[in-house]
Amino acid sequence: DQDRVDRLNVALDYIRSNYNACKAIAEKRVYPDGLVGRGDLDGTVDCQIPGDPYEVIDYKDGMAPVEVVWNPQLVQYALGVLAGKGPDKYPKKMRLTVIQPKLATKGMEPITSWDVPTLELLDHAEVLRDQADATEDPAAPLVPGEVQCKYCRAKSGCPALTGMVSDMFGPITSVVTTSE
Repeated sequence: DQDRVDRLNVALDYIRSNYNACKAIAEKRVYPDGLVGRGDLDGTVDCQIPGDPYEVIDYKDGMAPVEVVWNPQLVQYALGVLAGKGPDKYPKKMRLTVIQPKLATKGMEPITSWDVPTLELLDHAEVLRDQADATEDPAAPLVPGEVQCKYCRAKSGCPALTGMVSDMFGPITSVVTTSE
């Protein structure tokens, strides 16, 4: 529909106005495994703009504001981009950008960016690996919450989330049905 086209044009206008569009790389899968030491953390970057800083752009079409600074998805993408290059080809800085056009309807900035030194991102590869490794521990704690459960595919059967809801509302002791 036209509203969606208008939102996508926000992203296209940003890319066209700031960069030589022929340099843009759209919808490319990246693999940070060479830096993180895991083969299960790949993802598709919406748009990359080579340069220094090298820009990694993620388009979001929702209304919930997405923080760009240390955004786990963007950090993973940036590490994936770096892993695909030789260390001698690393830019000095990476620019992580979230384009979220619907935020303009709330009076918020629809485009936010964060410049981070490449060395700082590379230092974060170990953190990302440790976090991913922790998810494989059978005794890993389940920590429910609004942010981490929002898009989780396992929430319908999660005992920790069920326990949190029970704590909030108390146990259900009976169910009353009516028929008409």
